[in-house]
Amino acid sequence: MLTRSGINRRQNDPSLPMLEQLQTEENVTNELSRSNNQPVHVQSVIETTDNATTEMSTNDGTQPQSQTTTNMEKLIQILANIDKENQKDWIKELYENIKEQMSRIPKGGWEKIKDAFNQKFVQQKTIIDMRNLYNMAKNKDNLQSGQNNVPTTSNQLIEIKNVDLFTRTKTALKNNIKEVNEQNKMRTYKIYSREVKNEIMDYINIALQQEQLDESIISLQEYANIILACQITYQQMTTKTIKKSNWQQSMEETIKKLYDKVDTINEFCETGHATSAMKQICKNKHIHSTNRQKVERVKDELEERIKSYEKRLRIHENRKQFRKTNRLFELNAKRFYREINETTNSISNEIDKEATYEFWKKMWEQNEMETNREEIVNLHEPSQMNIDMCKEKICEITENVISNLPLWKATGTDYVFNFYIKKIHVLHTKLKELVYNAIQNPQSIDEQFYEGVTYLLPKRHNTKSPNDLRPITCLSNIYKLISKVATQLLTEFAEVNEIISNNQLGTKRRCQGAKLQALINKVINSSNDHKLCTSWIDIQKAYDSVPHSYMLFANDKNTLKELCDRTKEVLEGIGFQTNEQKSANNIGDDTAFGNMIDENGYRYLGILEDENNLIKTENKVLLREKILSKVDALCKTKLNGKNLMMAINQYAISTMNYYIGLIDFKPNELKSMDDDIRRILKKYNIIRHSANNERLYMDRKELGRGLQKIEERAEAILFNFHSSLEQNNKAIIDNEIAKGTSLGTIKTFITNKYQIPDSTLNAMTIKEKQKADKLEKIREKRLHGKLFNHGEQPVNIEQSSLWLKKSNISPQEEGLLCKVQDRNLFFETRKCKHCSLTNVGVDHLATCCGRLLNSEYKYRHNDVVRSLHLMFCQRYGIERNKRLKNYRVENVIQNNRVKIKSDVPIITDTRIDNNKPDLLVHDLAAKKIWIVEVGITNKDRLKETETEKARKYDILAKELKSMYNATVFQVPIVMTWDGLTTKYHKKYMEILNVPKQIQAYVQYISIKRTAEIIFRDLTDICGGFDDVQLEKIINNENI
Repeated sequence: MLTRSGINRRQNDPSLPMLEQLQTEENVTNELSRSNNQPVHVQSVIETTDNATTEMSTNDGTQPQSQTTTNMEKLIQILANIDKENQKDWIKELYENIKEQMSRIPKGGWEKIKDAFNQKFVQQKTIIDMRNLYNMAKNKDNLQSGQNNVPTTSNQLIEIKNVDLFTRTKTALKNNIKEVNEQNKMRTYKIYSREVKNEIMDYINIALQQEQLDESIISLQEYANIILACQITYQQMTTKTIKKSNWQQSMEETIKKLYDKVDTINEFCETGHATSAMKQICKNKHIHSTNRQKVERVKDELEERIKSYEKRLRIHENRKQFRKTNRLFELNAKRFYREINETTNSISNEIDKEATYEFWKKMWEQNEMETNREEIVNLHEPSQMNIDMCKEKICEITENVISNLPLWKATGTDYVFNFYIKKIHVLHTKLKELVYNAIQNPQSIDEQFYEGVTYLLPKRHNTKSPNDLRPITCLSNIYKLISKVATQLLTEFAEVNEIISNNQLGTKRRCQGAKLQALINKVINSSNDHKLCTSWIDIQKAYDSVPHSYMLFANDKNTLKELCDRTKEVLEGIGFQTNEQKSANNIGDDTAFGNMIDENGYRYLGILEDENNLIKTENKVLLREKILSKVDALCKTKLNGKNLMMAINQYAISTMNYYIGLIDFKPNELKSMDDDIRRILKKYNIIRHSANNERLYMDRKELGRGLQKIEERAEAILFNFHSSLEQNNKAIIDNEIAKGTSLGTIKTFITNKYQIPDSTLNAMTIKEKQKADKLEKIREKRLHGKLFNHGEQPVNIEQSSLWLKKSNISPQEEGLLCKVQDRNLFFETRKCKHCSLTNVGVDHLATCCGRLLNSEYKYRHNDVVRSLHLMFCQRYGIERNKRLKNYRVENVIQNNRVKIKSDVPIITDTRIDNNKPDLLVHDLAAKKIWIVEVGITNKDRLKETETEKARKYDILAKELKSMYNATVFQVPIVMTWDGLTTKYHKKYMEILNVPKQIQAYVQYISIKRTAEIIFRDLTDICGGFDDVQLEKIINNENI
């Protein structure tokens, strides 16, 4: 039997995502550039035999029965219960029932549906006809649900606060639209998420809408030009010409001079001889060298200045590297992972550029040899376009594709980034119309979109030869968007007309091709007691970029030789060449592919096998070491807390995804791997001693830190894989059940572990139970449970988690602040040293100590007010300062648009006790006044404090409304010291239009200032934390 890997890149990197969509997109790209009248050639990539299916059953010839009702039985019951007399209503009810009770129609289900429909309505419909009717009902339902959930942001443009900035933005945009053409294009920079200026992006959208430019766009090229003009405009409005400062060099020279002075004083203290340099020091300080006490004081002063300057340089360098690392991760994750992997491939300066150009020019100019392949490739009869191609459907698909575009994929010749395609939302309607026209008439696509930019990447260090380069061609992102839409339509067309064979695992949707292929290999060999004669075949690839692995099985040597001979003929007929060095066999014959397999085994589809096709035990060891080494390497980087957890999930833990279900991991082995990962995190102070381990694995929008738990992930993957095999490859799953593997027994295991009834067992239920199990364990703990036990307080968990989702802090600081939130700090049983009223503890020091009210608590409160004050000043163009560290709040500040007051009495004609709000913002043009009051409290008084703050200035609000004829808003900004907010807090933030970044910072600074209070007392009481260590973590100095 000849089999092919559906996803061959897994052999080199099993952590890569599934590539079925990529393969289909390549087909669509080729299809759009040729005539639609050409016939479609379909080649079966995998040939299976009836014997293979028979061999997968249990030894006694019977197959185990499923414990739960199969999807086929559910479908038969659904068909029996449909009583509609109208054909459309019958199809609609069928779709609704399947959508509610089943994830998809099971294998063989279309035959049942066709028979039931024809019998009911006395018709002669085919399976293709039934698929079309079903898809029409499905599309209609999707369109209706989509219309109900259409976001309104595209038409809800923000109010223009900074008129001057908007005017300059609009003028620059109009000029750039005129200048951008085919001969005048320029690249723009990628934007780090922390540096995105949403105000500029909003003003660009407003300008486009005011000019009604969408009405003048008639082609994709014009759309691309306008988007590029928007990119250039954004870059011009956000780029400032900053004179390069040499402060760092100057400070280093100052430090050197200070060290020289200290050395001079040390020399004087040892010898007693005053040199001219020493005399100059004494003269500058107005002291005499004979006064040793003053000389020592000068020396101490110089040493303190040196330490101060060195600290500034150290923090600057650390933060510079911090920003650089996180920027690289967000904008080019692949390059970041390559650097982590220490792959230092480079191109030598000695390489001949002209020779390289000629080499690749000849490579691409080679014409494919014409060969007669009719013997091995069947011609598929042309099929009618019998799927729904209405404009509404294509526009809906386009909208979904736009929402899921990766932001910073490399651009083609038009230099348009997906980020701007998504952000320039006022042109989305026009873009959907253009995509629809391109799908209906591919000739309308401008020729420039078929052009690409090719990069030649080195395959080894110090590359000197052109053939050691690997080409990557980047097409236009707009063209790739069209290809994704066409891919979905083409996939539906192929499924309806059953063009793709069941054996083409690499091109089918909802199919884990390589994994299923490896599992088939495992089952076939186990069914034959691992006595099959085998030949592993590796195919030479274009530019060595994608491996193609095949296997031949036979019961004896002679049969294997015949299969090898026939395979060579087929491969030659389709233009493939084998790589003998990477091929192997287990019969030791020259006629088979490759050499005799050695004791190291052969890696087929990422799985290391021995000569008998047995999966080697070394796979577990190698996989464990690979994951832990990746985690350790990531912890050494300067990624922030959110990005680090994301990187561990993507780069390290995802390595397991492919192997779960193929290699039989026991639950205790998976649990041990989670323990090892936590040990590494603790080693780098990313989690702290006695940390809340369950919280580590919770979602970041639920007060967790977002790390994936291998044990829970394995359960979900095994369950989904088991369910998929149960529907489509029952012989395989029956064999796994008979063998008692983790894949075969997963449903029983999950049912017993989480006490889930068989009738409700599905992927969503498992995820909910896993989450509930973690929450239950947390709430059972006296200290850890306080953050999650809210009682009657209306806490908004997602809003309270913003600091974990949006803050840009080191994982060490994040771990420290989480430890404070968990209250897992131990004090001696003694009274508070400040007030002496009650025992000292986290909650008492955070908000309840009266002696700290006018010092520490006020400092924390003012930090929140300061950040909001700076936000309003920047919004109205008063303050251009970006650094909050040295920003000072002025009591009254104003321009011709706004007046902002802070902590000053508001004069009215009647005496009002509460007339001194934290912030009062008066928009003179809009005639709106916002009274902002900040409060940091504890959880027991959260709701009460917010209500008090909301009603505190009722009388003042009435007076202001009467005095200025303005609309007055009272906005309380109230949270607990550990960042918890009520369900009304989000509404108040929307009234002030506070960006989520600032909301996150407000929460973060509240928790940070509280941590400083607590750790200061904790150090004084029991020496539990070092001030130097705390300062390093707060300043992002990774330990």
